[in-house]
Amino acid sequence: MSRENLMPELHPLDIATSLILTGDDTYRGQTTKTYANVIGPYGGITAACLMQAVLIDRRLAGTPVSLTVNLLAAVADGEFDITVKLARSGKYIQHWSVELVQNGRICSNASVITALREAGFDHQSVDAPAIGPHTDFDRSTGVFPLPWLNAYDIRFVEGAPAFASALRTSKLSTRSVQYVSDNPPRPLDYLSLTAIADSFLLRIFNVRAKSTPMGSVSITTHFTGAPEDIAAQGIEPVLGVVDGIRFHGNFHDQNMQIWGRGGKLLATGSQLVWFKN
Repeated sequence: MSRENLMPELHPLDIATSLILTGDDTYRGQTTKTYANVIGPYGGITAACLMQAVLIDRRLAGTPVSLTVNLLAAVADGEFDITVKLARSGKYIQHWSVELVQNGRICSNASVITALREAGFDHQSVDAPAIGPHTDFDRSTGVFPLPWLNAYDIRFVEGAPAFASALRTSKLSTRSVQYVSDNPPRPLDYLSLTAIADSFLLRIFNVRAKSTPMGSVSITTHFTGAPEDIAAQGIEPVLGVVDGIRFHGNFHDQNMQIWGRGGKLLATGSQLVWFKN
């Protein structure tokens, strides 16, 4: 029986990131159909599972500051194991090493930094984009027949992928601005923010007409928002800005910002994406 049927009272994100302690610092999880990608789960839910292993660890002090996930191999449908190692715990900052293994193969590893934050100096040098409310924009449907996209309410403000019959020029903008929230709604927290940080379509779709094998290789998210900023977001959509600059030699960069209520910057990040010529 699937996890969705076993835990129908939980939000799909909480079902997909549910972990069971199986040994010293080792947890067992299981994939779900809700967040399925072309092969296995999409990277954002894998990142969220790795983050969850830290969030529920008894040694955790503080809140997440940064996460880097390296996606080594696709996770097959079924169970997987996550091992957590607290590499160092200082007065303010903790460094974690997390590894996801399936059938003896390492599928992904992550470096997580958590910290005790102090109230004090606060400065934000860039303003949030001046955009109307999310209700001014229609929900995007049918962009791709991928199950995980249905787990989000995505509303493009600009830069929606439009597929053409020929390769576009390199001068075409790869920038997209979009509202995004969990579907069904769920209050924002570090777990959902981790997954949402990878909910942006790969930038190669904005500059290339044909669909070829592609995937994120490494995902980094910096949690710039204060814990109270994230909690204050509730179920309101966040505003995402994503862009890419260089597409060459089978790889391209991808950079993102996630904005919350009151123009607060909740997260920034970058990805390295592989694509087949």
